[in-house]
Amino acid sequence: MSSKVTGGAQIPAAYASFHVLPNASDDPSDERMPKNLAQACLLFHQTNNDKCLDRLHEDMGRLLSILAKGPDGKTKISIGKGCICWSCGFVGLPSNAQEVETTSGFIAATCKLCSLNDDTNFIEGRQPDGSAIPFIEADLALA
Repeated sequence: MSSKVTGGAQIPAAYASFHVLPNASDDPSDERMPKNLAQACLLFHQTNNDKCLDRLHEDMGRLLSILAKGPDGKTKISIGKGCICWSCGFVGLPSNAQEVETTSGFIAATCKLCSLNDDTNFIEGRQPDGSAIPFIEADLALA
């Protein structure tokens, strides 16, 4: 099921299951901060940031496809903590994914597309029962 955005763009309902995790420097009372990827789409749409919106849709389309079909056993995949980059719209595993997974304490995600780490947040997928949705990515070169 999808919801419509002004202008007719579609936001898949599954996007709301991927929550944007605030960084320590984020103001938790800031109502403008998207709480999930559906709200991130709305933000990109409302600010006429079509490139970021298109990138988010493209990246999430790949993730949702892998989740729906399951890994094929042939394609090399990576699983880890996903992030969103507010500068370019990238959603996926950060370029510093191994460092993020092995470092105790907070380390900022570095965008795999634009290489920035000062405008990113981690995302966490959750099923309605609270169980985690893994962030899975086929190991492909970014376009």
